[in-house]
Amino acid sequence: MKDLQPTESYQISLPDDVVQEFDEDVSSFWRPHSGTALQLSSRVRTSGPQVNADWCPNIAAATYTKSNGWVWTHAYLVWQDLVVYATIMRPPDEDPNSDAWALEAVKSIRKTVGHPYGLVG
Repeated sequence: MKDLQPTESYQISLPDDVVQEFDEDVSSFWRPHSGTALQLSSRVRTSGPQVNADWCPNIAAATYTKSNGWVWTHAYLVWQDLVVYATIMRPPDEDPNSDAWALEAVKSIRKTVGHPYGLVG
């Protein structure tokens, strides 16, 4: 496993063989020989109140299978001053467990120690 820091606000643990692409506000990750992908974006709150979020994130996630068989998982990780949005896409012809690496990676997301806008999670 390797730790990556897509922005200065958070980091994530990913398998060593993951391929990555950073494109402005979106970080994309996938593994060789797989159609499953993980995409991340985030926003930092610099002002205004946020309720029900403190040291650890509030997490909401849902999975949906489209009529073409693609499985989409959407997750929001929300801290008082940071939100990370994760999307996992798995094609219909792949093993249902082929996205396990991406789910584990989302679970590993944590705020960075040097997060400039608030408390460290």
